[in-house]
Parts: sequence; C-alpha cells; structure tokens
Amino acid sequence: MQHGVARNGLLYMTEDRLGFQPKRIDALFGARSMSWDLSSMTDIQLTPTLRKLRVTVTTDTGRQRFIVSDALAVFNDLRSWPPR
Repeated sequence: MQHGVARNGLLYMTEDRLGFQPKRIDALFGARSMSWDLSSMTDIQLTPTLRKLRVTVTTDTGRQRFIVSDALAVFNDLRSWPPR
C-alpha cells in the first residue's frame, strides 16, 4: 500500500534490506520503489483481511502493509531475521 492505494509488484529481502519494486504499469501511475534496513524493523504482524492475510512491518520510519500470496511464509522469513 502506498498512500492508501494497493500497488502490484515484487517484495524482496536481502541479507540486510527489505524492498519493494512496483510493476511497470503501477510505476507509471505513481508507485515507487522502496527499501528498508532490516535492522530498523521494530514489529512484524500478520493480520487477516477479507480475502487474504496481510503482513505489516513497522520500522523506524513508519508502518508498511503488504498483501502477498504466501503471507505466512513472508511473515516467518521476516521473523527469522537476524540469522542465528
């Protein structure tokens, strides 16, 4: 979600960052790429919506909400950071 609008794109995670890359059509309509330091995450929640689960990540700069196809896997991946 960006400015209250759901954006379609790719959510990715590297060793130290969580990022979002919008699909081209969404970028043409104002969606922008974003990334966050994984070390800045302060909370991760899994919330049900009408149709799917939503992953909410709270960082030092705000709250980001993601509706992804396998929310439980994304939630577990984010919770497992930092690697032990």
